[in-house]
Amino acid sequence: MTNSGSHTVRSITAFIKEQLSDLYPAEERSAIGRLLLEEYTGMSRAEILSCPLQPLASSEVQGIEQALLRLLNHEPIQYILGKSWFYGLDFSVNKNVLIPRPETEEMVSLALEILKRKKQPVSFLDAGTGSGCIAVTLGKMLPRVAAYAFDKSLGALETAKQNSKKHDAKVHFFHDDMLNFSGIQPTEKVSMLISNPPYVLPREQSAMRKNVTLWEPEAALYAPQDDPLLFYKALKYIAVQHVANNGVLLLEINEALGREMLLLFDGHPFTACEVLRDMQGKERFFRCRKQN
Repeated sequence: MTNSGSHTVRSITAFIKEQLSDLYPAEERSAIGRLLLEEYTGMSRAEILSCPLQPLASSEVQGIEQALLRLLNHEPIQYILGKSWFYGLDFSVNKNVLIPRPETEEMVSLALEILKRKKQPVSFLDAGTGSGCIAVTLGKMLPRVAAYAFDKSLGALETAKQNSKKHDAKVHFFHDDMLNFSGIQPTEKVSMLISNPPYVLPREQSAMRKNVTLWEPEAALYAPQDDPLLFYKALKYIAVQHVANNGVLLLEINEALGREMLLLFDGHPFTACEVLRDMQGKERFFRCRKQN
């Protein structure tokens, strides 16, 4: 594009869609264009839609063009903007954390239903919290619930703490490793263990977009090809030690491993094990109860 003052909302929108035509489907290109306009012009969604001939300042055009260069390098729009929306909340994101997904929002909805039915005192532990999207959302929605969350990545923990402060959610974050859990915290047994652990298999990488495989943290994405349930085995151990009697496990899973998850948690102290489907019809969540 030229740097003249002739660019409008309509023309820059068309330019964005054309530039990204090889990377994203039409609906996603439209969403990205709107996000860029909102970010670099300060216009609202309503203003963007109602003022297509609004001229843009050269600084606004330059900001959008620089963002496009990063998009063309497959960098996710969420990392470029430094934020992602989850459950109606604005979460800071960066290369240290996964970008929150809609299916994880569904798991949070399930968790809210379960925790609201629990008698006091109620608590949860979010294992591998990442951006903190699960723990912070639950902590904000249920301020009387004791919230604990940990991650192995110090960078992720710092991001999660920032998100907790941003949304005024009281979450106790601590540093620990899911595969070598210290057991020092939490000091009480919790009502729920919730987690979205690494579950993508390396063989599935070829079917994934480059904006995921090139940019999002591998340690948060992939399970070992030869031991796809590695992290769930660790979560099972944590649950035995740290989930209270009649407590619940709620886990996001690989859609191809539902049967294997049922076999892994078959037997004492776990009961009422089930695999639940997401809104796309995929086997996406595992839920069971712990009874001593």
